Amino acid sequence: MLKYVEIEEFIMKNIKNGTYLPNEKILSENQLASKFGTSRMTARKAIDNLVSRNYLYKIMGKGTFVVDRDEKIPVYLNEMIGFKNRTLKSGRVPTTKVLKFIVKKPNYVTAKIMNISKNNDIYYIERVRFLDGKPVVLEITYMPTNIFNDLTKEELEKSKYDYIRSKGYDICKMEKEYSAIIPEKKFKKF
Repeated sequence: MLKYVEIEEFIMKNIKNGTYLPNEKILSENQLASKFGTSRMTARKAIDNLVSRNYLYKIMGKGTFVVDRDEKIPVYLNEMIGFKNRTLKSGRVPTTKVLKFIVKKPNYVTAKIMNISKNNDIYYIERVRFLDGKPVVLEITYMPTNIFNDLTKEELEKSKYDYIRSKGYDICKMEKEYSAIIPEKKFKKF
């Protein structure tokens, strides 16, 4: 068995049997390397694998800790009521940070889905959605500029659906696609 896999299994066993409790610090990379007679890089690989699988998290200068997997945040994605209004109804505090808000031409697939020409301009919008101050969703949205020509970043930090309805439109259909991914480094800062 590979050493890093052995270290991962050791950590997972200790999480599952309660030796390591949620939000508790685990052995350092150096301690794990010493315990398993391997290099610090091998221990780091084991830890990084468990961080990417959401069993551990790191705090720079403090160490590596066990994720509280019971601390679940409900995220309602497949409703036309909107993230903000839905989470307010559940008693949580939603906030939004707009990362990117630009006008560009759609690619072939996006134009086809939106039923527009590749020559039309669209808004490309990246937003991070937060519940009670914790980032839970990275949302990428495409909207036609010809219909929503006065859309602003400020409107997008409130409610996209409220803005659309304020323009006299009812939302009867939308295309959504979800992916569970490990975020890129630029999004991990949240």
